[in-house]
Parts: sequence; C-alpha cells; structure tokens
Amino acid sequence: MERVALSEKTGTPDYQTEIKQTPKSKSVCEKLGLKSALFGMFGAIATVPLGNAAAYLAQKIGLVPSMAEQLLRVKQSLIDEAAGWGVTLDAEAVMQSSCPRENLLLQYNAQLPPERQLSFFRSRANGIYNNCLMGPIGEEFLFRHCFQNIALTYAIKSINKKLSVNRQIPLDHVIVKAARIVFTAAVFSASHLLWNGGAMTNQVAAAFTSGIVFGIFQESRLGLHGAIGAHIANNLWTTSAGKCL
Repeated sequence: MERVALSEKTGTPDYQTEIKQTPKSKSVCEKLGLKSALFGMFGAIATVPLGNAAAYLAQKIGLVPSMAEQLLRVKQSLIDEAAGWGVTLDAEAVMQSSCPRENLLLQYNAQLPPERQLSFFRSRANGIYNNCLMGPIGEEFLFRHCFQNIALTYAIKSINKKLSVNRQIPLDHVIVKAARIVFTAAVFSASHLLWNGGAMTNQVAAAFTSGIVFGIFQESRLGLHGAIGAHIANNLWTTSAGKCL
C-alpha cells in the first residue's frame, strides 16, 4: 500500500510539483558580446604600460633600434609608399617634419586636382577604422579564436589520441592554457615582423606582451569578445599617442 506524506499544517497530502523555470533570455548586448567587449576594454589598461615596458627593455638590450632610428624608418617607408602610388615627394621635407604623415598628405594633395584631394581628417578616420576596428576584430578572430582556441586545442587532442588514458594532457590545466597563450602571443608578435617589412620595432616587442593579455581574456569567461575589446582599446590608445607617425 502506497503511503502519502501529509502536510503538518493542513493534514492534506503534500504533493511536490516541479516548477519548470524558463531560461532567462539574453539581452541584445549579451548576444552581441558587447558586455564582454566593454570589460575587455577596461582590462586593456594593463596592455599599454606592459607594451611600453617591453619596448623599453627591447631597446635597452639592443633587440630593437632606438626611437630616432625607428622614426627615420617610418619616414622612409612613407616616402617609398608614396613612390608606389606614383607620387614624387620632397624627401628632405618629410624627413625634417615633426608630423611626417601630415606633410606627406599636403605634398600628395598638391599634385592632385581638388576633387581628388584627401583631407587629413578623412585620412585619420580611415586609419582609425582599419587599425582600431577591423584590424583588431580580424586579428583576434585569426589568432585567439582560430589558432589559440581551435588549432592548438585540436593539436593537443590529436596528441591525446596517441597516449594512454592516464597520460593524456588535460585541456583545462593551467599550464596547458598558459602554453597556448604564450605560444599564440609569440606567433602574433612574429606576424608584426611581416607587416613591418621584417624590421624589429617597438610594435613587435609590445605585441608579445599585449598578445598575452588578449590570450588571457580569450581563456577567461570574457572569451573572444573580451579579447577584441581589449585589442580595440589598446590600438585606440597607441594610435592617438602616435597620431603624427
């Protein structure tokens, strides 16, 4: 005979019913990852001083040239870039200018009809769009998502298939995560060598330390969106600081 528990207050059967809770719908900000990106932007406060420290140490040990030499290289690259457009510049004026990009733009516009001239504001806006929005999104998707999160994880899983169960590498181990972060940061830094014509610069040195911070965000709850937010904030700061380079 089945016994039914009685309620102490009413003496009636105490039936317990399961209440199904509907999952809370995510807000638009959460769906787009804007909240994680915003936290990443605040966390990027650490990337700029770390990058500056890495660049300073790299100069001290002779890994990268001095800032004066790097500035000369930037000016020469601008002259070479203009030559590729078919524009002949006054190289001496560019070399002596404190704001070489603005000087280049003035000389460039002087050789064009008014309807084809490019304003300094439009030039800066294009640079910010490419360097501070599309660049960070593309780089984080490539390095942190595709390489760190997918490729390296797949590589570890492939190694585990050849090992016994007791000797397999745990994917969520702190050392494994740190290895993925550091290795991806090294590849990320090396890629800046290609974009700088193979020359070691402060940007290459700083990319390693900032890459570690971005990788930490990728491995945290903030994920890819946090890494993108941190990268955008970092590039906004460095672009505004070096606006005349």
